[in-house]
Amino acid sequence: MAIFEFIVLKIRTIRYLLKMTAPQIDLNRIQMFLEIVRFGSITKAANAFHLQKSKVSRDLSLLEKELGTQLIYRTTRKFSLTAEGQKFFAKASEGLTYLTDAILETSRDAKALAGHISITCPEDIGQMVLIPLLDEFAKLHPKISYGINFSSENQDLVAQKIDLALRIGPLKDSSLIVKKLGSIEMGLFCSTQFFETLPQIKSLKQLSSLPTIHFQHKNRKPEWEFQSYGKAVKIPIQPIAVVDNFMAALNLTQRGFGICLLPKFVAGNDLTQGNITQVFKKAQIKFPQLQLVWPNKSEEIARVRELSNHLIHKMQEIF
Repeated sequence: MAIFEFIVLKIRTIRYLLKMTAPQIDLNRIQMFLEIVRFGSITKAANAFHLQKSKVSRDLSLLEKELGTQLIYRTTRKFSLTAEGQKFFAKASEGLTYLTDAILETSRDAKALAGHISITCPEDIGQMVLIPLLDEFAKLHPKISYGINFSSENQDLVAQKIDLALRIGPLKDSSLIVKKLGSIEMGLFCSTQFFETLPQIKSLKQLSSLPTIHFQHKNRKPEWEFQSYGKAVKIPIQPIAVVDNFMAALNLTQRGFGICLLPKFVAGNDLTQGNITQVFKKAQIKFPQLQLVWPNKSEEIARVRELSNHLIHKMQEIF
C-alpha cells in the first residue's frame, strides 16, 4: 500500500474510533498527554510549553473523563502510567507520528520545485510566447509537469484549480494577484502581394470599404477601435473572414484575404521576411494590457512562484 494511502487509512481509523467511542475528545489534550509522558511530569510539560500547571493537570483530567479511564497514577511524589495509559500512549504516539510525517511530506512537496502546474491562456500567446518560455523553464526544472488550457475565457481559477493565467484587457476578479507584463502592440497588416493592389489609404474611414479579416470575441459586432486626438473612434468593417484566434487570422492575412488588425508579436516573423506589410502606420491603436494572474494560494507553492517570476521577467522583455 502506498504511504499516502496508508496515512489516510490511519487518519480515517482514528477519526472513526473517536467518533464511535468519544466524539467530544480534544486532540490537543491527547497531544498534551503524550508530552506529559515524554517529560515524565505535569510540571515539566507545563514549563516546556509555558503553560500553568493547573491547566495541564485539568486538561489531563478532562481527557481521562472523555476516555472513561485513568491514564496516569499521580501523587505528590509518584508518576506512573496505568495499563490503559500505556496502551493509549503507544497507539496515540503511532497515530500522531503518521500525521506529523504527512504534514512534513506535504510541506516539502509544496516547497520543492516538483509537481504539477496548471495554466490557462489565449492560444496565440500560448503557442508563440508561453510554450517557448516554458521550454526554457522545463530544462531548469525537469521534475515539473504542466497542464495548459488554451482559452480566452476568464475562467474561475480557484474553482477550476488553475495556478496561473495569462489574460488580456481589464480584469473583474479583484481577489487575484495581478502582475502587468506590458502592452500588446497592434498594427494593420496584409500580405505584400495584396498590398500592391490597395489604393492609397489616407483615412481610417476607407477601411470600411476594403477587404478585411476580423478577430472576433464574444460575438461583438465587426468594428475596429482607434484613437484620434485622445478619443476613441470605432470604424465599422465588412470582413471577408471572421476568426476567433490570431493564428488563423495571420494565416488568412498571409494568403491575401485582406487587411487584418494583428498583434505585432504575431506578425513579427512574416513582417521581417517580407511576407506581409504594415498598412497605414500612422493609425493610432489602443494597445490592450497583458497580465499574469494567479490566486493567493498559488503564491505559497514554490514551483508556481518560480515559474511566475520566470514568465514575468521574460515577458516584460518581449512586451
